Amino acid sequence: MEEQTPTTEVLISNTEQVVPDSRILPPIWKDSYTQIIGACIVHLLTIQAGINMAFSAILTAHLKEKGNDDVIQLMPGQDGWIASLVTISTPIGSLLSGRLIDKFGRKNVSMFVCIPYLISWILIYWSYNIVWLYVGRFLAGAAAGLSSVAIYYTSETTHPVWRPMLLGLTSVNVSFGILLTSVLGKWLYWRTVAVVFAAFTAVIFYFITTLPESPHWLLSFKNGTQDAHRIDQARKSLKYFNRNNAKAERELVELLNNYRTSRVDVPMRQDETLKEKLKSFKRPEIYKPIVLLLIIFFFQQNTGSYVIVFYAVELFEELGGQFGYLDAYWAMILMGAIRFVMAIIAMILSLKYGRRMLCIISGLGMGLSILSASLYTHLSQFDTKIPTLVFVLVFVCFSAIGWQTIPWSLTGELLPTKLRAIVGGIMTSYAYLMMFLVVLTFPALKELIDVKGVFLIYGIISFASTAVVWKYLPETLGKTLTEIEHFFK
Repeated sequence: MEEQTPTTEVLISNTEQVVPDSRILPPIWKDSYTQIIGACIVHLLTIQAGINMAFSAILTAHLKEKGNDDVIQLMPGQDGWIASLVTISTPIGSLLSGRLIDKFGRKNVSMFVCIPYLISWILIYWSYNIVWLYVGRFLAGAAAGLSSVAIYYTSETTHPVWRPMLLGLTSVNVSFGILLTSVLGKWLYWRTVAVVFAAFTAVIFYFITTLPESPHWLLSFKNGTQDAHRIDQARKSLKYFNRNNAKAERELVELLNNYRTSRVDVPMRQDETLKEKLKSFKRPEIYKPIVLLLIIFFFQQNTGSYVIVFYAVELFEELGGQFGYLDAYWAMILMGAIRFVMAIIAMILSLKYGRRMLCIISGLGMGLSILSASLYTHLSQFDTKIPTLVFVLVFVCFSAIGWQTIPWSLTGELLPTKLRAIVGGIMTSYAYLMMFLVVLTFPALKELIDVKGVFLIYGIISFASTAVVWKYLPETLGKTLTEIEHFFK
């Protein structure tokens, strides 16, 4: 080991002299197309998150249909648990994700996530009473908590120019999962839909096996020390994600230098005491993004954008059921299609406008549209319900380009590398716990203050969220993870 280290340093020194800065030169397609392919593959996991949200809508709707002869018959209140149970188990997966991702690697955990997903769909298909349905939904939620690994893998394997767009795949794929579930639920029974998603999970597992491990993890976490073998593994991974060998070597130099700097500035030893670990949270580059993310996730979950997904069919029936030629199921499909298209548009816009501007536009649009829906619903003398549907769909449009998705991506950008997975898991747990409370209490809140009152609250919170982003959120577009970390110092 002592003989290898000087050789490695000589190689690094020579590389620094001949290789231009890979961060300055913009990437070209032939050099970085594998980054896009890798991000697309690992983000297939996030499609399941959208499926989890929308599946409760078609499941409860099918079980409530007149003449339903399924062995499972819903009792009052059970629909709320079917919808929300997946969100209460997600924090469990999220809390486990940080340590698992750091210990076993981004790729290995990505493959592991497929196992509880597959088991959950098998249990849901074979469920003969409500308990097994609950168990299946609980497992699906735990797997969703682990799916945040896709964000960390993507943030660590993509160029800063591509990263905002590729992290936007979370939004696109969640939206696609909602749309896919809505379409399948219109024509297939919920048990058949479960079989389709079980097969889909097996396909995801196969594609993930074809990817290399994250070079950041190889250099920063595996075994706690660097050696020539691990550096060689990281080099191979970098050359896979960047076909320009010179740029890959330069990237390796930057990672090694950042690793050594972090070992001096913020030592994260395996034998650190709890007091020493807590002391590190006094550093501004650690506590500032954590506090900011806590506030952002609070606003995200209380704007109501996820509630509309979980209770889509029921909510549209409450608003009238028939909107011209559209019934509640077609309205849900239309909502899913709009959300999917807007997520793609947002991913493209993120290349130019970044996170901050999209969140501001999203919050303002959400506030105006949902307050309009509240006002029109209050003016019940109007016969047609179509304007209400339009306002809700506009709300969905604006949520899809910002607040419904960008906060998840920010965990992969704002948090420092050494704590990204662990603290990111805690952030995700917190967000899903908030989601559980909001989704579970929605039926009771709707009964208490009616739909128009709920919409009014969502509108006020949407405007408040915009003010917070405008005041405190830094722009991450075009910045390296190291530059973002230095911003908070």
